[in-house]
Amino acid sequence: MIKLTVLYGNPTDPAAFENYYTATHMPLVAKMSGVLRHEKAKVVGTPTGDKPPYHRMFEAWFESETALGAALGSPEGKAVVADREFCHRRGDDSSLGG
Repeated sequence: MIKLTVLYGNPTDPAAFENYYTATHMPLVAKMSGVLRHEKAKVVGTPTGDKPPYHRMFEAWFESETALGAALGSPEGKAVVADREFCHRRGDDSSLGG
């Protein structure tokens, strides 16, 4: 099993980010095949009370690296990856890891 992790930086407009993330981005994610399980989380704080470095975190599990590659290489996966750029359009940061 392999896990994909996406970390979304702090948006300049959190309400607009949340609206887009919920209404547009996550429905695209739901169309991807091969996802065995997924979790999303909103980061609300740090142990030290500092501003969190990320606004949201998303994790998805796949059977194998091959299955992950197939999912991301599919038309649905490509749409999700392209749409992830909505963060960058708002001047925010996101990173992707496996």
